[in-house]
Amino acid sequence: MKVAIRSNVMVPAVSALLVSSLSTVASAQQSQAEIAKKLNNPIADLVSLPFQFNYDGDLGPTEKGERYILNIQPVVPIHINEEWDVISRTIVPLVKLEDVPPGNDEDGVGDVLQS
Repeated sequence: MKVAIRSNVMVPAVSALLVSSLSTVASAQQSQAEIAKKLNNPIADLVSLPFQFNYDGDLGPTEKGERYILNIQPVVPIHINEEWDVISRTIVPLVKLEDVPPGNDEDGVGDVLQS
């Protein structure tokens, strides 16, 4: 019996396997290799949801301001037909500003980029 768990959030694929024989181990290693190949292929048929976090300090006239940005970047392949695939790439920045300008805190969604 084989159970596989895949994760694609800026980390290598993780597989959990219940092994009952040596042939199952060989096929599990082969499937891990296939998943690794797909993760490296930008047009593979895998949905990915990477996150990117950025921090900037010492902002503003008093240099006590801070900015936090979390970019959520889903990549979704859409199969049209045998010859055509559409790859949807979106970047949604979640922004938090503290003391920029001094005494002001704000947060919200930044400019969304769709390609």
